[in-house]
Amino acid sequence: MRTKFKYEPDGFSSSARDTVPRDRADLQTILQAIPSPSLVSVSRDSRNQERPFQQHYDRNSRLERLPPELRDHVLSFLDLDGLKALVQASPVYHGQYLSNRRRLLGSCMDATLKTATVEAIVCYVSARLQSAEKYMPNAVLHCLDVYQARQALPRYSIMDDNPTTDEIADMAAFHLGIVRPLMREYTAWSLGNLTWETGTRPCNTNLSTTEEIRLLRSMYRFQLWSNLFLICPDTQDRHGPRLDGLKFLELQFSFFEPWEVEEIFCIKTFAKVKVDHIFSRIHRDVSPGPPAIPGQQMPAGFFDFDHPFTRDCLLNGTIALGLNFLHTVLFKIKDHDHLVSTMRNYIGRKTFCFLNNDDVGLDVQNKRRRSRPSLRDRKQGRRDPLPFLGDVVVPSTDTTHPPLAWTLIWEGTYSSLVGYFIKDKVRKWGYVMWDAARLEKTGAKEVLKRQWESDWLGQDPRDLAIT
Repeated sequence: MRTKFKYEPDGFSSSARDTVPRDRADLQTILQAIPSPSLVSVSRDSRNQERPFQQHYDRNSRLERLPPELRDHVLSFLDLDGLKALVQASPVYHGQYLSNRRRLLGSCMDATLKTATVEAIVCYVSARLQSAEKYMPNAVLHCLDVYQARQALPRYSIMDDNPTTDEIADMAAFHLGIVRPLMREYTAWSLGNLTWETGTRPCNTNLSTTEEIRLLRSMYRFQLWSNLFLICPDTQDRHGPRLDGLKFLELQFSFFEPWEVEEIFCIKTFAKVKVDHIFSRIHRDVSPGPPAIPGQQMPAGFFDFDHPFTRDCLLNGTIALGLNFLHTVLFKIKDHDHLVSTMRNYIGRKTFCFLNNDDVGLDVQNKRRRSRPSLRDRKQGRRDPLPFLGDVVVPSTDTTHPPLAWTLIWEGTYSSLVGYFIKDKVRKWGYVMWDAARLEKTGAKEVLKRQWESDWLGQDPRDLAIT
């Protein structure tokens, strides 16, 4: 039996004293009849353990002597790192945290995730849908509807959906234990690729606020589509009637602005390169060569890595397992035999419908443009202006703010093309992730221009697409 990929931190556990709200918002109605969350596990015993307070701290410092209401105010402005550091350093602030854990955790999650808070909570809820005893297609679609409604709000707090303390703690644990290490790995990997392309000094890996937000939301959106894809697979589903894979693929292309889809594809490219490298490492152990008889199935635990299409489908099926799996194989497994046994346990599903940016994705996009063109397709057909308006932390709901790289390749006009029309060579250095300042300082603008021209030789791919 496959085990769940877990992260078990401490410092955010809850207790029976925490208030559980009686009234749940619309998003929480999805969770009826669904077992406990399986996204992450938070240690429930940490409250009984001795806190690792620093032995030498000034009890008489001004910070320690603040009245309770001001201490509460201080804690509410911290991000998760600041909260954890302060409550572990000071018994006074630890006690203050315990007295109002739910609200303080919520405010610190908002400060940490910024505008990606919506993605975090919908990602959490969608993970719980995988544990449902029966398939609920309406719940999946309702989850996406609520997600869009939350995105349209001018401001959103994690507390708007009334999560319990345990739920916020689980989300905090997932962020600190899974998302953040992968963000660091992605940043080093993609900017390392950019350095190789520019031939200059290594890039500064400190992210601006807007770069951090792009990376945060794309990580959570990748995980969201992983969660939903595992509920709506393109293969035979034990639950019976379902959203088929191609319909799900169409949703992937229409749910976000095209440059936001490309942000997710950048994360997919990162995951695919990393997992493909693992495939190469375990090749001799699990891929004995093509079957002796064409069409014959491989023995259990063995896979045909030598067939390009089969390998690609196996890659897609493996990275569709999501960030928990990726974190495990990148950071937790050091022994080769352990890696082989883990991969044998999880490889097996072949799919082409998870975030497909190749021929299948092209067919899905063209079918949509022929039968029911979207507003974005019509904007592309008219070549509506889409200038670069700056790297904005909190864009207004009535203004579109694409990254500079997107406006450069489409010459300041609208394009709904994603996937097939854009090659992985630009995704490998995260072309839509970075601010204008980084593109200017690193020479990335010249790299983008060179790579784009080599792919299209002066043609505009929008002229080749069905509109």
